[in-house]
Amino acid sequence: MMAMYCCHDCQRVIDDDYDPMNDDECCGDCHAEREDMKMNASEFIQGQKDCRDGVPHESGKGESYDKGYSNQVWHNEQETARSML
Repeated sequence: MMAMYCCHDCQRVIDDDYDPMNDDECCGDCHAEREDMKMNASEFIQGQKDCRDGVPHESGKGESYDKGYSNQVWHNEQETARSML
């Protein structure tokens, strides 16, 4: 029977050959995902505000801005759908 070892951060299975000299084994993926998840809150809020204020979306204002804008579009669509019930 083979033992499986997990990343100490995200608990993903890493491999089946634990290195006792490296007690903090990490898959590395969890660190990259955390970097991807970082968001600029002020850009996100500005995207939401611009959408609410009817400002047309412009690309190039940042990924966080785009996420805020699209999040507000989704909320607007949900409100419209609820009002039609």
